[in-house]
Amino acid sequence: MAFLTYASTRQLFLARVTAHADWPLTVGTGLAASAALIAFSVVAYRRAGRHSTSLSPLAAGVIFGIGALYPGGMIYARPAVMPEAGPPETVTTAFQLGVIAFTVPAYLGIIMLPGWTWRKLASTWRLPAGRHSRADQTRS
Repeated sequence: MAFLTYASTRQLFLARVTAHADWPLTVGTGLAASAALIAFSVVAYRRAGRHSTSLSPLAAGVIFGIGALYPGGMIYARPAVMPEAGPPETVTTAFQLGVIAFTVPAYLGIIMLPGWTWRKLASTWRLPAGRHSRADQTRS
């Protein structure tokens, strides 16, 4: 995932010359749309968990729809980001540029997920009285 993030970001910067579109507007729109959709998903999920209710059908539909957009974008942008063979395609359209920008936050989220999971799991571990770390448990 780290390589996909690097390759996508690299293609975004290389497309400044080749894309026939307003580069800052297209990239900004792709990044903002992705961030807004991720934020909506997180807020809806946390609100349902906080109030001990299930997600509304509309919110669940939006979240699953978002979930379908990211793999679709990754598949569409794959030849320009990480082709099976040969050099990457040149990004020439605004849509392709926007899709690549749209997928970058998803790649970053997937990279951060293991660290967030580790932190959540580590915060739930209970240590016996008098022990200050896991290292102390293995020494005795």
